[in-house]
Amino acid sequence: ALDDAGTYAFNGTSSNKLGTNPSNAFQIVRWDAASGAGTQLTTGTSSTSPLVSVTDDGVWLAFPSPLDLAGQNHDQSTEVFVMRNDGTSITQLTSDPAPNAGNVSSVFIAGGGTKVLFVSDCDYLGTNAAHRAQLFVVNRDGSGLRQLTTTTTGDVGGIMLSDDATRALFVSGENLTGGNADLGSDVFVINTDGTG
Repeated sequence: ALDDAGTYAFNGTSSNKLGTNPSNAFQIVRWDAASGAGTQLTTGTSSTSPLVSVTDDGVWLAFPSPLDLAGQNHDQSTEVFVMRNDGTSITQLTSDPAPNAGNVSSVFIAGGGTKVLFVSDCDYLGTNAAHRAQLFVVNRDGSGLRQLTTTTTGDVGGIMLSDDATRALFVSGENLTGGNADLGSDVFVINTDGTG
């Protein structure tokens, strides 16, 4: 992920190129685009995440992780986290304490940093008992969790969120609007308040 100014790039890597990841677990690294200097932002002997999304200004990152990074993920299920670009202010946004906790497969933070869009098969709100991949949105502080889709057969992926966090784009093979009878992978847009 690259901030809009092209100042920093962020990625999840299992490399020990910086000499700070001897266990070769996936960790999030910030790279200075001008100098190429890297700074490892997460640590541990277990993997954090190969996936990361960044706000336009490069200040906030969102990523999924099974680690207990904020002291709230004792069962080590894959949850959604945010942190500042220096590795501070780590906040866990989701919590699925079920013994068969699901998975978070992708995340996308709004350019303005107010909300995080993600795909998960968890049943956070009691509305996904079948544990299908669904689209969710949550405020950056963890409040306002909302399930945006209710798929029964198709997958959800290819997610994006508008800079102002009011519109979400995603790809699905579900017939969500009645116009995808062949169940092909189509592009959909929905308001993050759950309408339209």
